[in-house]
Amino acid sequence: MATATFAVIGDLGGTNCRLELLAFPAGAPPTLRPAPRHTAKYGSSSAGSLTELVQRFVAEEAAKEALGASSVALFSIAVCG
Repeated sequence: MATATFAVIGDLGGTNCRLELLAFPAGAPPTLRPAPRHTAKYGSSSAGSLTELVQRFVAEEAAKEALGASSVALFSIAVCG
């Protein structure tokens, strides 16, 4: 059975952090960006670190449902500066 590779992508700014959970189906062309399975926006100062924000994100029910028994294999974040 084909599985998906999951990725968290995001944008960390001075005010907000936006995160998306994407599932890249096995065998799909790598140039196609799939629709997000889960999205969230947090205040950048609502956590002590980016790690805390990502942990909160993947612990949300929608992310857990999308991931099932899988885990996030890829992570990419744009940081302001």
